[in-house]
Amino acid sequence: MRIEGLYDLRTLKNLKENDIYDYAFDFRPTSFNFLQQYRFMDLIAQTDDKKSRYYLHFSNEADFVIGKFVEDLKSYYSKNNESGTFKDKVTLEFSDYCPASFYDSFETPYYWNFHQERPLKEYLEAKYIKGILLDFNWLHDKHERGEFDSFFANFLQLAAPTVRERGLELALKIDWDSHLFDSLFDYVDFKFLSLPVNNKIEVCYRNVDLNKASKNIHFYKSLRF
Repeated sequence: MRIEGLYDLRTLKNLKENDIYDYAFDFRPTSFNFLQQYRFMDLIAQTDDKKSRYYLHFSNEADFVIGKFVEDLKSYYSKNNESGTFKDKVTLEFSDYCPASFYDSFETPYYWNFHQERPLKEYLEAKYIKGILLDFNWLHDKHERGEFDSFFANFLQLAAPTVRERGLELALKIDWDSHLFDSLFDYVDFKFLSLPVNNKIEVCYRNVDLNKASKNIHFYKSLRF
């Protein structure tokens, strides 16, 4: 399980207590969960350990901004490598419409948020792609319209060789009230489920209800597909 949109130390510590070690941080300026780089660096300096893995989410950002994140984190882990190395700890994430060559230019493994409008083959052939994130709401809409089976047949026909030969990972973005259906998991063994910090587990804006978050995490952990 991965939690995305983190912004505070209190929630991060709570996730560790719930044995969650995959954390995504949102660096999209238009996001409600936007986090400044210095705050992110402060969070990992206080909580980093050997189990923790970090995903840095960007969209429509300038290359030099992303490049600075990469270089700063490489420098950090070259000086503070007790918990691991940059390569072990950091994955980028992109949700815009840039070509795969743009993402590859950072020479860092990344997850790509699937867009049907973009040529899947281009991203499957990218050098540094680590995985593809699929959105549950979008898949559920496909399911409701009777297009789910045909989509996955085509998707997996293209993706299967890269999954098999290069270990491409597939992950699923869901929400706390998503009604998962069994047939979804007949097609794919997802690497992880990704859940957002949002108003469904917050008392108020940017104030997470830790009890509610913990109960929801335990529920999703209990699911078996």
